Amino acid sequence: MTPALSIIMPCWLRPQRTERAIRSVLEQTRCNWELLCVGDACPVLPEAWERVTGAKRSDYVHHFRNGGCGCMKNMLMHEGAYGTQCLNAGLDMARAPFVCFLGNDDFFLPDHVATRLDSIEGKDLDAVYHDALIRFPGGDRIRGGGELREGIVGGSEFILRTELAKQVRFQSGAYGHDWTFIKSLHATGAKIGYFRSATYVVTHLPGQLIEQGID
Repeated sequence: MTPALSIIMPCWLRPQRTERAIRSVLEQTRCNWELLCVGDACPVLPEAWERVTGAKRSDYVHHFRNGGCGCMKNMLMHEGAYGTQCLNAGLDMARAPFVCFLGNDDFFLPDHVATRLDSIEGKDLDAVYHDALIRFPGGDRIRGGGELREGIVGGSEFILRTELAKQVRFQSGAYGHDWTFIKSLHATGAKIGYFRSATYVVTHLPGQLIEQGID
């Protein structure tokens, strides 16, 4: 069965966060997805995978099926591949018509996949961006509000057509790979919409660990 959504998750360290991110995908209310976990020879990825799913992995690629609904792939990249290379490797493997992204620091609320797909399926749109929920120690805050600018919207707030994402691809730039991707996406003339929802939970901002009590 071809999945409806490819979820690309670059993986670094922090095993407990990685486990939580994977588990949040497994707990989605709509389960026709594939999760592409791509790591920079990441030692915590196979361990986190096995603890959450109970599934063993091969040395390079492992397939995990969630009750016949979801498909998970774990690809360990060669050492030195990071950032844009991990994201683009995930795009190369993506099979679904739509794609979104998940940082292994962060996690989805249970209706994330359903909400993302509802915002773009059957619509005359190439990409849709949503809000994000920022989890600060003192309470949650909404990031976004429909304003598309650097520092307000990141790549993880988007769902877009996979064919378009593969055309744009990620690259390093003065604005960072996230905002460079969004600027390149806009430059294609793509039809970009906004959907008011906050089902993506951010627990780590660049240079600032905003959630306490977890690795």
